Amino acid sequence: MDIYITEKKIIPRGKFMKAQMIIAFLLVNLLAACAAPPLTQEATSPSRTIPPVTATRYLSTSTETAVMPSLTPTTTAAPKEFGFDTYSQFVQIQAYSAAIEAVLGKDMLSMRVDDAAYSSDGRYVAIGGCTENVTGNCQSKYFVSDSFLMILDSQTGEVIASIPETEVSISSLVFTSDGEKLVYAVNPVRIVIWDIARQEVERTLWKDEVTYLYPQVAISPDDSMIAAVYADTLLVWQTAGGDLLAQIPAAVSGGYLPQFSADGSRLAVFTRDDGNEIMVYDTGDWSRVSSFQPGGQTEIALFSPDGDWLVTAEWGSQAEVLIWDVESGAPAGALGASFDSIYTLAFSPDGGLLLVSSLPPEGKYYEGLGVWDFAARKPLGVIYNIMTPYGIQFSADGRSFLFDYSPFIYRWSLPEGDALAARQAVLDFLTALANGDYAAAAELFQPTEDDIAYFRSLGLDSSDGRSVLEFICGQAAEPCSMSLKEMLYEGKSDDGSYIFLLTFTAADGTQLLDASGDDILWVNVEKNASGGMRILSLPSFMYGS
Repeated sequence: MDIYITEKKIIPRGKFMKAQMIIAFLLVNLLAACAAPPLTQEATSPSRTIPPVTATRYLSTSTETAVMPSLTPTTTAAPKEFGFDTYSQFVQIQAYSAAIEAVLGKDMLSMRVDDAAYSSDGRYVAIGGCTENVTGNCQSKYFVSDSFLMILDSQTGEVIASIPETEVSISSLVFTSDGEKLVYAVNPVRIVIWDIARQEVERTLWKDEVTYLYPQVAISPDDSMIAAVYADTLLVWQTAGGDLLAQIPAAVSGGYLPQFSADGSRLAVFTRDDGNEIMVYDTGDWSRVSSFQPGGQTEIALFSPDGDWLVTAEWGSQAEVLIWDVESGAPAGALGASFDSIYTLAFSPDGGLLLVSSLPPEGKYYEGLGVWDFAARKPLGVIYNIMTPYGIQFSADGRSFLFDYSPFIYRWSLPEGDALAARQAVLDFLTALANGDYAAAAELFQPTEDDIAYFRSLGLDSSDGRSVLEFICGQAAEPCSMSLKEMLYEGKSDDGSYIFLLTFTAADGTQLLDASGDDILWVNVEKNASGGMRILSLPSFMYGS
């Protein structure tokens, strides 16, 4: 196994390369999205391979959506859990970078996120990392970067606690099931229970400030036990009294294990650093239940919600998702597909769906997150994302989930409030264009500086929105009256605006391709000073002829 060596730490090459690829992909897509119309590497994260734009609306490709005006939505979507008939309706509803940037006075891209956690009740998000985008420890003899650890209100994005851990590296984060406490591990090694209501440390379970390692922690579903792996050892404590219950040889490979089963009766742990052996223990007497060898470079491993299966995946090209029987350790098949560079796996809370985040197919940049029927081992579709997440955490009720794109963290749920209003603005704008009502369309359109420069190059007065849109539609390669086929993706980005990915049906009945050959076109929307929504960009087919 190739490695990168930093001060007192060995970093697996797969994790280093994974972080590089993800940030590079993010930057490429952001630049593409922000480019004028035709006119960091992230340092190694020592935590889990778990993860700026928005969310999804996936419709059957055989369905055409007529652009028809409708009333601006005023009600919030009824709560519904993520499942077979709803997964495509979830959208990116909250971003957390702005609040962290405001506290630290730094741009998120210049920082590093080492881990993020979502409370099972959906109330809180915890995010920890370094104030500089550095490799290895936040602080060393070569550089000094402060660490940060914040707890945010998941609904508003506001920081409710900034935990005073500034001279460490954040290693692992997990909330108790009631959302009242955060258990975290740092390097140099300390494992701490933080009381959120009291804003103070309740107990330090373990301290080893000489060893510079990165513990991975887990907590049992009933909050009675806390497990951690570091220094080739699995340690398990009683949460209430802090008594050490078990001490067993173990290893760290990725950040997914140790993990308790949903009923708390089993605990899975790696026993080799290369991920090629996993042990399952009975948490009653700590006897060994089963063991299996999933293959070298395995970083991803997790229990199915019913506790019957454990799924694993290697990092690398032509990777498979393997399934194992927990009680016997016997192989139980695979999804039956080969993936390029699997970033993460996640079950829906009911266990029906398995999400597979991987490198998107070439030319399909928005399709890196597949949704599978786990029982049938069949793909159902994709959740469209401009950036493929490498961390997914659900709330217990399945009504929301956290996507980690590190250093950007987002919460997804069914659309509500501004997300619905932004979507309606897009539909109203396209309807006005289709009907030739350029005055109504102009009321919804606020061109960017790049757009204004382009319009001026055509001799147009950008202040006369009606005339500009009439001219643009008149010289567009395709008519503005064509049908909207799908609204694939929508949601909130870090600057508060919303991005939508759209497809259209061309005049000949085929799916529209723009001048660059893209079939997915984007539109950006933001709230104006009066509280309404305005369109900031036009679909690319409207530029040039």
